[in-house]
Amino acid sequence: MVLLEHGADVQATDRYGRGVLMEAVEETGRLRPIRSEENSEFYPGRPVTEEMRHDIRRIFRLLIDAGTDRENRSAYSGKTIRQHYEGSPVWELCGDLFG
Repeated sequence: MVLLEHGADVQATDRYGRGVLMEAVEETGRLRPIRSEENSEFYPGRPVTEEMRHDIRRIFRLLIDAGTDRENRSAYSGKTIRQHYEGSPVWELCGDLFG
């Protein structure tokens, strides 16, 4: 929140075109069960407490309210945040915030 108050650019992207919200969703996904690309099994991830769920959603809401792009498309994959994460465990935490 302090960074936003000091003018952080919520439209910034990395070299692959991923915006700050896509990065936030990706990092949050590391807390949740992750599907192995090698054998399609899930790694267990960390249990998400109600406090963590609240905090994660608050961060996403702050970014969205500050004007970050919910339809950000990765230049690398060509996919939007929804296309990358819909149906994944992390989407259960935040998918409804994407309209």
